Formats: sequence, C-alpha cells, structure tokens
Amino acid sequence: MAYANSTAKVDVMLSIAIRLMNCAALLLAIALASVPSVSWAAPAVIDEAEVAITVAGTTRQTEPIHLSFNWDRSIGAVDGQARFVMQIPVSNISEPLAIYIPRVGNSFVVNINQHELARYGSNPPGPYDDAATRPRYFSVPADWLTPQTTLEVIIAAKGGRFGGLSTITTGSPEEVHKLFARDEFEQINLRLMLIVVGVMLGMLGLLWWVRQRDISYLYYALAELLWSFLTARHLLSPAPLPWPLWGHVIQAAFVLSVPLQCKFALIVIDQDKGWVSKLTNFLIIGAIPAVAAVGIYGGRTLGFFWMGLLAIDVLAMAWVVFSTLSRNSNLERKILAGAVAIMLICAIRDVTVRWMSPSIYTDIAWVRYAWTGFGIGFAWIIAERMRRATNAVSAMNASLADQLAARDVELTAAFERERVRDMEQGALLERQRLMRDLHDGLGSHLVGALRMAQQVSASKAEITAQLRMAVDQLKITVDAMQDVEGDIPSLLGAIRYRLSPRLQAAGISLKWNVDPLPTMQHWGVRQSYDLQMILLEVFTNIVAHSGANCVTLSAHPHVQQPISNINIEICDNGTGIPPDSSNSSAGKGMASMLARAKALGAVMSIRSGTDGTCVVLALTCADDA
Repeated sequence: MAYANSTAKVDVMLSIAIRLMNCAALLLAIALASVPSVSWAAPAVIDEAEVAITVAGTTRQTEPIHLSFNWDRSIGAVDGQARFVMQIPVSNISEPLAIYIPRVGNSFVVNINQHELARYGSNPPGPYDDAATRPRYFSVPADWLTPQTTLEVIIAAKGGRFGGLSTITTGSPEEVHKLFARDEFEQINLRLMLIVVGVMLGMLGLLWWVRQRDISYLYYALAELLWSFLTARHLLSPAPLPWPLWGHVIQAAFVLSVPLQCKFALIVIDQDKGWVSKLTNFLIIGAIPAVAAVGIYGGRTLGFFWMGLLAIDVLAMAWVVFSTLSRNSNLERKILAGAVAIMLICAIRDVTVRWMSPSIYTDIAWVRYAWTGFGIGFAWIIAERMRRATNAVSAMNASLADQLAARDVELTAAFERERVRDMEQGALLERQRLMRDLHDGLGSHLVGALRMAQQVSASKAEITAQLRMAVDQLKITVDAMQDVEGDIPSLLGAIRYRLSPRLQAAGISLKWNVDPLPTMQHWGVRQSYDLQMILLEVFTNIVAHSGANCVTLSAHPHVQQPISNINIEICDNGTGIPPDSSNSSAGKGMASMLARAKALGAVMSIRSGTDGTCVVLALTCADDA
C-alpha cells in the first residue's frame, strides 16, 4: 500500500512537471516569434554545380551535376581538372560569409566573385599534394559578396588518389563553424584519439612479446601499429613521401595488417593450423612482394586478386572463431568473437555503401573505428590472462606454503635427531679424550711414581715430585672439562691457582702481568686443555731443570690488521736450556708443546741463554672478537 501511494505521488509530480515544461515551451515560442528576424537564415547546402572537366588537354562541358563528385568513380584513374561553378544567394552582404567543404582535392583553388579565397598545391598536382583528407573552412570578407555570389572551385585530380569535391555548406560563421567543428572532431580529433590508443596498445603488445615471448602478442602489436599508421595518414597533408611511393606504403600497411590480425585471432583460439593458417601465412609473407609487383608492373588484376584473398582470409578466420566458440567457449574466445563480429559487420557495411553509391565521396569507413574493438579485446585478453596467472600463482604459493610447512616439520625433526646424535657423539668423543688424557698424563705419571717406588735407590723427594706432577695433571684434566668459552684470563687464573703451591715449594716466586684480553672465538674444551698442557709443561720444566728462583708470566693483546694476537710469555732467570737437551725428556716435552701449539693454530717460540729462558706463545683470534 505504501508503495502504491508513493507511485501515485510520483505520477502526479511528473504530470505537473510536464505541464510546466509545455507552458515554458509555449512562452519561449511566443518570445522568439516576437524577436525581429536576423539577416542570416539557416546554413544552406549546395549540392548542384555546373562543371567543366578537362582530361588530356580536352575540355568537355557537362550538365549541372549533383555533388558529391568522386573523380576516380566518375572519370576513372586518370589525371585531369574539374571546374565547378555555383551561385550563392546572399541576403545580407554586410556580414561575412562562411564556407565549409567537407572534402576537396587533390589540389584546389577556391574563388569568390573572381577573388581567390584559398589555394592548395599546384595544377597539375605535385607528388606531395594530397589535400583530400580533411575538412576545409573558409571565411569570405563582406566586401567580396554580392546578392548573387559566384563560387568557383577548381580541382586538379590525380588518378587513384581520391580526388573530387563534396557538397558545400554556406551560411553565417557561427552556424557553419559548428558543422565544421563537429566534422573536424569526428575526422581529426577522433582519429587522433584512435591513433594514440592504437599506438599505446601496439607498444603494450611489443612489451608483452619482449617479456613473454608469446608470438601472438607480436602479431597483434604489428597489426595495431600498422592500422594506427593507416588512420594517421589522413592527417598528413601534404604527404610525407611522393606519389606513387606514398600510395604503395599505404597499400602495404593495409594488406599486411589484415592477415597479421587474423593470425593473432587464430593463435588466441588455438586454431593456428589447417588451410586457414596456411593462407594467412602466405598473405603475410607475400604482402610486400605483391604491393611491389603492382607498383612496378601496374597489375590491377593482381591487386583485385590479392584483395579477394584478403576477403577470403577474413571470412575464413571469422568462421573459425565462431565455430570454435560454439564448441568450446571461454571468456577470451567470447571477447575475440565479439570483436570479430563488430569488425565484420562494419566491413560489410562499408563495402555495401561504397558499391551501392558509386559517387559517394565523404563517407567515413566504420571499420576504421571498429578496429579499436580488437584493441579493447586484446587489452581484455591480457587482463584475463593476468587474472588467471595471478590465481595460478596464488594457488601455487598456497601449495608451496603447505609443502614448505611440511618440509619445515621434517627438517625440524631431522635437526633434532641430528642434534641428539651430535650430543651423543660429543659425549663419546669427550669420554675418549678424557680417557686418553688420563692414560697419557695421569697414568704415565702414576706409572713413573710406581717404578720409582719399586727402586731401592729412589728417594722420597723424587717419588713425591712425581706424585705431585700426577696430581697436577689430574687437576688440569678436571679443569679442562669446564668450558671457559675462549676466556683466556680465566684459563690463566686456573693455571696460577693450581701451580702456585708447587712454585712456592720449589722456592720460585711468580710475577703475574696479565692485561685485558679479547675472547677467542670458537674456543672449546679441547683448545683449553691443549693450552693448559703447554703451560703445565713450561712450568714443570722450569721447576725441574731451570734452577731459577723467579718466573714471570705476561699476557697482552697485540693488534696487527686484519688480525689480532694474544701473546703469552713465560720467562725465568735460570741457567737456560742445555745444548744436548734434544735427546732428553725435556726435548720430548718441547716437541709435545710444539705439536699442541700447532693444533691450536698458534705460533710458539723459545729464547734461551745464560740469563734465563723465555717461551712465547702467539694465539691468533678474529679481529672482531
């Protein structure tokens, strides 16, 4: 009920609005009727003229003819001249007169009452004169006008170059210029827009071909650029090349663009095979030679034959597109079929109009604008392919994410198993190292002490020293099990703590000079143990062989870019190393120290003299430690 009431209210309001509009229109008509009439009437269209035609030096006068006049259709593909005379009644000679000619050429002269109003080109036309491509607008000064003004248009036509004269519109500048502006927009500005769109689409096709290497994009890009050139040729006046070369270039662009577009359509629908594809390939390959043959030998029969082949190719391509769509329709094929249908309808319309009206001269070919449908279809096809590609990539990414998640779970489990194995292997290696150190260090000292105890001549002091060495070895082995993570000062402190009682018992004072040191990177238990064993061997030799009463341990960093060293020096004031020590147990101890230093990647040097011995150990660490 509410809806019905609302509808009734709307009907009433519309009825009132219509009545008000009728009243306003009546008042406007009364007001216009009361305004004095102006001088100018509506624009007049001149469609009759007396014409004198000159061909090969012979002039023949004809009866008044109806415009438009198409030279090639009326006279033939020959050169000549036509002089058109028309009478224009002018009601107000005090105001300028506007003249609008939609098409005239190839070269022309416009006269008003024996006054030359405009001229283009020469008579006969030069190789670059081609004015029959755009509308012309002229303004006649008032002082040239008479009540019965004579308008004379003289054209010079070149056979086969679309010479002729269209109907002529005269009237007030305001009214006539509106018609001129409208036609100029349709024939010039609209063509410019089509050219810009076509060039952009052609460059887009080239870009996609370069990036994707899909040959269909190349075919489309070339066809679109050639058709843009064909559209642009109407705006080029004078011609950029002399005739007949310019005409051959235009023909070549046309006969090449059509099969290229057919080839693109066949590839898009996956039907680039069979006799239609072969015919299209033949037309693409033979386009330039055919145009050259027509230009050289003037074979009009070959030209008509080639145009017939082009028509067959277009119709066959359209048949393949529509039949494929009926069997398997997707969005790409629907879009392409729509573009082909529009193009085919426009082409049939253009051919029908041209053949049914032989004298037609100003008709604009619809197929020129319908070609843009292929461009829209191409852009739509690219967008559709991008959409499908994006969806496919998204699906692949989702699948890949699932696979990566599953793989991550597998890798995590494998890493955990590997970590457990590494821990077990590390524990096994550490047990083996501990067994080896106990056997080689503590075990050898205990065996030595046992042998000394079994000897009757062994003194208690010797046995005690051997046992003390075994205890020190045991303590150092236990200390090495604690990972100091490359903290050299802590490791040196442990050595000092363990060996100070032995040094004091031997009457040797210890001087300690340790600076802040960098941390050794990637330093583990094995490295700590090797360094402790080197230092233990040095202090053991000092206690056993040097006869010194003072020993100094110094440790300081020494930077040498791009590396830095930790230098550890142990110096005593003893008697030095005897020359024959290489064959003694002390010599074996030095060999062991050198081997351990090499395992650490360190450099060990020994300086010895009558004033004492110095052992220098250089540990290399990373510069960023």
